[in-house]
Amino acid sequence: MNNTTSTKSKVSSFRELLRSLDEQSENTVQKGSAFEQVVKAFLEQDKAHSERFDKVWLWSEWPGNQNRHDTGIDIVARERETRDLVAIQCKFFKSDATISLAEVNKFLAAYSVDTFSSGIFVSTTVPRKSRLGSHKITSQ
Repeated sequence: MNNTTSTKSKVSSFRELLRSLDEQSENTVQKGSAFEQVVKAFLEQDKAHSERFDKVWLWSEWPGNQNRHDTGIDIVARERETRDLVAIQCKFFKSDATISLAEVNKFLAAYSVDTFSSGIFVSTTVPRKSRLGSHKITSQ
């Protein structure tokens, strides 16, 4: 199997996984939690990410969460080399959905504290051109 065929197969399998999560979830909270588990597993098992991060926690598992809930951060990962913490937000929406600037701002505010060195926004939506949103995220 060549690389193109292998990549297409992986993308197809991932889409099937998302479709299955969507169908099996009874509500958006359950769907979001399942997606967070998938992202956490990916970060732990993907070669590049597992080399980058030595520890990955769901927000509820992270020892530094100070018993706070739903701060806009779903996952915390620790950089292997520097021990810096990375905040990760996961959004499981339909591919044609639009992520609002308010949702992006909530995440930026949550991770823009001294605890986190950077943030990653993971979404199932198809990216669209948005100068304001792109600029806001990349300038943080």
